[in-house]
Amino acid sequence: MEQKTVSTSSLIVRTKTITTLRRTLWVLNHIYHQALTLLTVIFIWIMFENYDKSSSFFWHIFLSTFAYIPLMGVAIILFSEDNLLTLFIPRTRRYWIHGVLLTLSCLAVTIGISVEVDSKRKRDRAHFESDHAILGLVSWLLIFVSVLLGLLASNTRTFHNYVKPVVIKFIHNFLGIAAFLIGVGSFYTKISFMQRLNRDNHPFKTMSPNTEIISTKQRIFLISQGVFQFLLAVFVTSTVWVVAISDNWQEYHTWHVFLSTVGFSFFMAEAVAVFSPGNVFVLGFGKLSRGLLHGVIMTFATIAIIAGVSVKIQDKTNNKYSHFDTTHSITGLLAFLLTMMSFLMGFLAAFPKIVYRIGIKPLWVKKLHNFLGISAYILGSISLGYGLRQYFSDISYKTNTGLIVIMTLYGCLNLLGPLIHLLRI
Repeated sequence: MEQKTVSTSSLIVRTKTITTLRRTLWVLNHIYHQALTLLTVIFIWIMFENYDKSSSFFWHIFLSTFAYIPLMGVAIILFSEDNLLTLFIPRTRRYWIHGVLLTLSCLAVTIGISVEVDSKRKRDRAHFESDHAILGLVSWLLIFVSVLLGLLASNTRTFHNYVKPVVIKFIHNFLGIAAFLIGVGSFYTKISFMQRLNRDNHPFKTMSPNTEIISTKQRIFLISQGVFQFLLAVFVTSTVWVVAISDNWQEYHTWHVFLSTVGFSFFMAEAVAVFSPGNVFVLGFGKLSRGLLHGVIMTFATIAIIAGVSVKIQDKTNNKYSHFDTTHSITGLLAFLLTMMSFLMGFLAAFPKIVYRIGIKPLWVKKLHNFLGISAYILGSISLGYGLRQYFSDISYKTNTGLIVIMTLYGCLNLLGPLIHLLRI
């Protein structure tokens, strides 16, 4: 019965011919989610860096932003047949995900408006006089009505005698989109709050085109990181898409390919990029903040790599194949061991006082951590290249060389900063 509820996107990716329009829509969907993530990180980071976390105004802008940009932005595009995040999720499950996201969004914006109303009441100031406030109020009312209609739309059997389900769904969709657009308009009228920040502490001040303080090396780092992020998105999305359409998720080998690709080519690549001078995603972050972010991303990478290696070992054990007898498996094993050692060195480097007490210079621990990490990333990429060539060949995918060249290019660009830092060029 559940097979009948599978979305048409599942049927689309199983076809042998995929139109240029379909591929273009997938690329645009990926760009949309990247832009959504970037906006969320930038806005929330600016709020945390420049506003008192105990003030009601901070919670007003934080909750309102979080409600509209990530939550509602993801919820609205959820039902698109070209949405990569829900490509294989049945439509009935999408309803639940959509409902949960919109409910959280409604709660967040309700609390955000409430704290600002209470703050104005305490300061004896008028309510809902500015364009920002009026648009925000209208958007909130539309969200509330849209959520109620969404509940009715999810119970069409109960109310179909009173109103046609298609009418309820149409009004629900219209009000939801209108609420989102009006909410974004409310943000736009208040975007000047960014201009009131202390410009001396603004992380993008040094990036102004009117200044001459950016060196040629810094510009090279900026350009290389921009190209790296683009190529990484193309490679990871394309590879995961190829794995997805293979439709062999019940096999250990498919999970090995997926987890290893995500572990090395995405998480570890982004973890290495955290310390690149040209990474705009962490521009303005202090050393401790970058170190914490690097550790979190590397933890995800390590978990994915451990899981990927483990399922392959189990697969070979079940089929009584020999272990670690190919170039791919040997380089993969070395990359795995170096990743574990690098992770351990990174953990020790996070506690320099303890390392110093046991008679080891913290600087050498960090150097060793960096060297092992770079080596693990290089070997992991080499192993992945060998493995993907064989995998693509097995499923008759013809563009394997192009994807591996892309992986090699963005790997070299990503290592530019860390290698220069390690060698102190």
